[in-house]
Amino acid sequence: MTATPVVYWDGRRPALPGRLDRRFPLGPRSRNFGDLLGPLVVAGVHRGDVPAVRAGTRVGGGARGRRLLTVGSILHYARDDDVVWGTGVNGKVPRSEHRFHRLDVRAVRGPLTRRVLADLGVDAPEVYGDPGLLVPVVLPHLVEVARDKTRGVTVVPHLSEVGRGPLPDGYLSPRAPLHDVLAGIARSERVVTSSLHGVVVADALGVPVQLVRPRRETLFKYEDYFAGTSRDLPPVYDDVGAALRAPVQAGDPVHAPPALLAAFPYDLFDDDRDPATAGGPDGR
Repeated sequence: MTATPVVYWDGRRPALPGRLDRRFPLGPRSRNFGDLLGPLVVAGVHRGDVPAVRAGTRVGGGARGRRLLTVGSILHYARDDDVVWGTGVNGKVPRSEHRFHRLDVRAVRGPLTRRVLADLGVDAPEVYGDPGLLVPVVLPHLVEVARDKTRGVTVVPHLSEVGRGPLPDGYLSPRAPLHDVLAGIARSERVVTSSLHGVVVADALGVPVQLVRPRRETLFKYEDYFAGTSRDLPPVYDDVGAALRAPVQAGDPVHAPPALLAAFPYDLFDDDRDPATAGGPDGR
């Protein structure tokens, strides 16, 4: 059986002005840690290597046939018959750019994404959760790392804010190597972030986290994520300074909803595995 490729976003950063960059993207890859989590989580749950393909890859470029969309606000990259497990809607993307008519939806990030799919005529189960919450399950050593706090406050900006303004104390680039970012968050006493997956990973590891309003993003995906874990959107601070001045409460780890792991599409990777009895990497 040929494993289904996992779609992830890794667009190019602007290198040319205006429309030229959109027509001829030549800049370096973004390498945003949150967008790279999908293949890592899928491989960890599946307990084996999985093929991966960048969102937007054209047919004939290694993306033929059915694909799996998971971590990230990449639903607008879905094509007919793709499988969705934990993907969400990007609030900035017009509904007209969602060009699919039928999807195999196993889970979505939250109820806001499910509502958009319903408006587009696609059924989705009430199974919610961002697969990024499974980071401590697929990388259990991070739980031990999180007990050794060598960082105080860590500031993780949204990708769109990298390189804009002076670097705050505790800065951690979302473009740093994926495992370095995960370990940096784990070692932190507190995380202040405008990155959705800065919030998700901190939640999963029990690190207190405060959300800063992203300058170029809507709050849709943040609201969707929190609703998917049965929580309201927390206070959103206008800048890092405002977040640092506010009190922060110690938090317990936010576990991935059991239904999310139960909905993992084992059938895409191993014909011999029974999805009804299969467990995660730790047998649960």
